[in-house]
Amino acid sequence: MILNTKVLKKILYEKNIRQADLARMTGIPRNSLSRYVSGHHKPSFERLSKIADALGVPYVHIVIEQLLKDSVLKTIIIIHTPQKQRKYTGIHHALHNL
Repeated sequence: MILNTKVLKKILYEKNIRQADLARMTGIPRNSLSRYVSGHHKPSFERLSKIADALGVPYVHIVIEQLLKDSVLKTIIIIHTPQKQRKYTGIHHALHNL
């Protein structure tokens, strides 16, 4: 799963929670959170769950948009492949697996 940094930043801003506060709430080191928020590292499922729980949001709320974005990017890549029959199959699988 991929953390949607844009959504996370929005939630932190709206709830007036600093990264240092989130670190205390989750037990995740502040430097790790900083790397997650900046998109330089991907948190584990366990850490994503801790972040979502601490923020009081469903787990999928902080990951689903990024998954949709990634599927669209995969679709674009697939569309530009020379094998047209595989294009539809790839798009179907990318959307079906969500």
